[in-house]
Amino acid sequence: MVGRGRKVIFAAIMKDGSRIKAKSPKARPKPARKVSNTCSAPRPPPSPRPTVSRISMIGRGRSTRGNAAFTELDFAKLIVLTPRRSTVFPIRPRSLAGRGARGKGKHACTLMKKTHSKSMHDLPPLNALRVFEARARIGNFTRAAEELGLTQSAVSRQIQLLESRLNLQLFRRNGRRIQLTQEGQSYSQVVRPALEMLSKETRRLSRKPGRDTLVVSTVPSFAVKWLAPRLQKFQQVNEGLDLRILTSYERTDFERDGIDVAVRYGAGDWPNMHAERLAAEEVYPVCGPQFLEREDLRQPVDLLRAPLLHGEVTEGWEDWFDLAGVALSAPLEGPRLKGSCALIQAAIDGQGVTLAQGSLVASDLREGRLSRPFPMALRSRHAFYLVCPPKALQQSKVAAFCDWVSEELK
Repeated sequence: MVGRGRKVIFAAIMKDGSRIKAKSPKARPKPARKVSNTCSAPRPPPSPRPTVSRISMIGRGRSTRGNAAFTELDFAKLIVLTPRRSTVFPIRPRSLAGRGARGKGKHACTLMKKTHSKSMHDLPPLNALRVFEARARIGNFTRAAEELGLTQSAVSRQIQLLESRLNLQLFRRNGRRIQLTQEGQSYSQVVRPALEMLSKETRRLSRKPGRDTLVVSTVPSFAVKWLAPRLQKFQQVNEGLDLRILTSYERTDFERDGIDVAVRYGAGDWPNMHAERLAAEEVYPVCGPQFLEREDLRQPVDLLRAPLLHGEVTEGWEDWFDLAGVALSAPLEGPRLKGSCALIQAAIDGQGVTLAQGSLVASDLREGRLSRPFPMALRSRHAFYLVCPPKALQQSKVAAFCDWVSEELK
């Protein structure tokens, strides 16, 4: 530990900062001090030091006698002092007497080990669990990605991360379909209620004192294109109410998800639910202003030579061309996009012409991001509806939201 001929001194740091020194077992005895015949001033008496028993060296197989000296240490450190430098060796959280200690003395000191719960470290990442729960519940990667606000590749990466963490396969391909494995079904039955319980308790704890929270579930297109741009207007007329928006295409479980009211697009046939149609919906072609100038669209028939964007609206291009009096001699072609938001954004970016719901593109038309090349519009058989359990209408916050949305859509 030290060079030959060097003097070794072991010291322990006390709580008050003083040191306890002990001689090495191999230290040579000091020679007797020579008495000088000359007179000199008497030296001051040495400062008192704490009385301790002998400190033995600590290590494997070393003697543990004399451990009483360490009973006054508070997680002490041993300091090895040499003439040139001092090195600090921290004591590991175990018995100060080493592995050979038997703890015979009543003053023996043992430091407690730090313990960590292994079960908490075995949990997969929360994001991966959320993605897995959504994919298992919805049964489709694309819709799960839209509900979570992620890309399909991000959803796939999270599933791969979870499978790698669990070291098992959660999904398998069956022809063109991707289904849960038996292990995946079993795991989803555990993950779903656990996340629901965590979400419910989080909502309860996050409620601000003196303020109420309204939880609204809506399809992504209505949330992005209509509701989000009007949040400040809603807060101005409902100052004591916090609005929380969730997006999903799936049928809403109001009790399980803690949802107060939902906005859905359809025909209004939701059993055992109050469904209030917000406004009659129209569907018509829209495109970017620069695209309109570049393609020189003067007559409805000119759309047959323009790139048409296809979506999942009930009324498609065939219905609109029939309304416009244009006969189709061949099936229409063009890229297909899932979701109204993607279709509208592609039209804004000049990628083609799409059929859009009037309530979703009103602000884009007003602010010049979109243009309407022709006035003909289809009267849609579907519309946006406010949906909630009948008893929810008795809550003032639900009634306030329904009245505000209806007024805005007039």
